[in-house]
Amino acid sequence: MSMSKSFVTVGMAIMTALLCQAAGAQTTIAPATQTRAISVSGARVYFSDGTAEFCTSQRSRSVSVVGGPITDQVVLQFCPLNSAIKADGAYVFAGSLGTIVRFWSGGPSDGVTTIATPSIAPDNAFFKIDTQGDWVYWLTSGAIGRVGRDGSNPTQISRALTFRNGMAAASNGFVYWTEGNEPRRVTGLSIGPRATMAPASSSVPTLPLLRP
Repeated sequence: MSMSKSFVTVGMAIMTALLCQAAGAQTTIAPATQTRAISVSGARVYFSDGTAEFCTSQRSRSVSVVGGPITDQVVLQFCPLNSAIKADGAYVFAGSLGTIVRFWSGGPSDGVTTIATPSIAPDNAFFKIDTQGDWVYWLTSGAIGRVGRDGSNPTQISRALTFRNGMAAASNGFVYWTEGNEPRRVTGLSIGPRATMAPASSSVPTLPLLRP
């Protein structure tokens, strides 16, 4: 075998070994959570207990990205939290029935703070929550909106009623989402329609990263 073929063979063997190692490296870091959504901020993974018909309490929890002890961030009566959750900096933002709430990301809290109560149907769950700068963005089946991280300047617009739940807030001042009965083609970083929720100069003060 020639020297060049030897290098190729060894290189392929190393690559195969690495791929096999990566494929076998899946690790459960929080078993039996029944959660439907997660969010990662810093070195922590945040998630909430799944809902149930006769639920009496629900926890929003976190665990290290490498596993270990699970921390109960907040424990709430019944099951108000749905699958929308976003951890960002000092806070975790979540959909709770018809409201957007926040709680401290650094440890246990006694409860949650409501920062927005959008004008949506009572049974309209939040599909997605995202953050960009000073703003918290949210998406339901019939509306999309944003509110300041401190609860100021809430605004929303209607969208065509749909189960499609893709949404991403970008640093260019636009928010992108999927809509309609047909898949939208990806063009650059834009997916589906886009809209500005307020003039680009509109902002709210950045909150200090302290426990409320």
